[in-house]
Amino acid sequence: MKYSLLSSIAATALIATSALGEEVRVYNWSDYIDEDLLQKFEKETGIDLIYDVFDSNEVLETKMLAGGSGYDVVVPTGTFLERQITAGVFQKLDKDKLPNISNMWDVIEDRVSKYDPGNEYAVNYMWGTTGLGVNMTKVKEVLGEDAPVDSLDLVFKPENMEKLAECALRHGLLIISDEIYEQIVFDGFHHTSIASISKEVQKQCVVINGVSKSYAMTGWRIGYIAAGDPEIVKQVSKLQGQSTSNPCATSQAASIEALAGSLDEVRAMVREFEKRRNIIVERLTQIPGVSCRKPTGSFYSFPDFSGVYGKKDMNGKVLKGSLDFSDYLLSAEKVAIVPGIAFGADAHARLAFAMSLEKIEAGTHRIKEAIENLQ
Repeated sequence: MKYSLLSSIAATALIATSALGEEVRVYNWSDYIDEDLLQKFEKETGIDLIYDVFDSNEVLETKMLAGGSGYDVVVPTGTFLERQITAGVFQKLDKDKLPNISNMWDVIEDRVSKYDPGNEYAVNYMWGTTGLGVNMTKVKEVLGEDAPVDSLDLVFKPENMEKLAECALRHGLLIISDEIYEQIVFDGFHHTSIASISKEVQKQCVVINGVSKSYAMTGWRIGYIAAGDPEIVKQVSKLQGQSTSNPCATSQAASIEALAGSLDEVRAMVREFEKRRNIIVERLTQIPGVSCRKPTGSFYSFPDFSGVYGKKDMNGKVLKGSLDFSDYLLSAEKVAIVPGIAFGADAHARLAFAMSLEKIEAGTHRIKEAIENLQ
C-alpha cells in the first residue's frame, strides 16, 4: 500500500479577487482536473479561471506560508492542511454560499475534521488509498480455487509467480520487480526473482535493486536496474543522467565488492535481524491494546496501535490516530516512530529493528509505559 490521500479544498485567507467578481485563482495538483472540464467551467459560469498546478505538498506549503499567494482556492493534503490552518493561511468557509455542501458524506467529513476541527476551513475533494486490486475470478482461474488471495504468497511463492509471469507474457505486460530486500528474509524463506523463471520472462522484466538494504550500505547512494530490453536501460540512463550523477568511484568499487563477494557477513547480519525481530514483536504483543505480526523480511515491524486510540494523554488530549500517538510517544517518552497514515494504514506505525537489542528493549519498555499512562 501507498499513503492515504486526503486532499481538501481550502479557501485562502489572502484573496486577490472575490469569487463574486470575474476571476477565480486556483492552485491544484497537476493532472487532477481535465483541461476540458476547466474550459467547460469557464463557459458555463462566465468566470475566468486562473489555474496553476504544483507537484508536492512542500511546494504548496512554501507558497502559502510566504503569504500573499493571491489564490482563492488551494488543495492541500490532510496533514499539511492541519499545519496551514494553524499557521493562519486560510479563511473560514462561508457555507451559506456552498449549497452542495449538504451532500457531503458524514463519514468523510468526520475524517476531515481530524485535520480541520469543525470542518470550518476545508471541503474534502478526494479520499482514498492506492493499493492492489484483485480480480478474484481471474486469479482463481489461473491459480486455482485455493489461491491465497489474502496473502502475499499470491505473488511471492515460485509456483504462483510462474503462473502470473505466464499471464504477463500472454498479455505483453512489463514486469517491474523491486528486490531491494532480497537477502533480508527470515524463517527459512528463500527469495526468488521473477526474472529467473525463464529467458522469455526475463525479457519482460525490469528488476530494481541496490546495496543500501541487503548490504547495509545506506548513504553510498548506489542503486541499479536490470532489464531484459536494452532500450529500457538506454532510456532510463537518459532520464537518470539529467537528474543525478553522483555515484563516486569509491561507492562503485565498494558496491562491486558487496555484489561479487561472499555473503557470509550478510547472512550473519540477517540472523541478528531475525533475533531482533523476534524480540520487538514479542515485547510489543505483550502490551495491552497492541498487536503485531511477524514480518518475514526487511527490518521493520508494523504494529497495530488502534487499540489505544480514543484514550487521553496527560494533558487530556484524545489520541485519534497514528499521528497523535506518534507525537505522544515522542513528547512523553522520547521514542520516535513513523505514523502508519503515511502508508495508508492509520491503525499502525512503523518501527525499525535495525539497532541494538538494548535499544529495542529500552524503546519497547518506554512504549509500554507511555501506553500505561494513558487514561
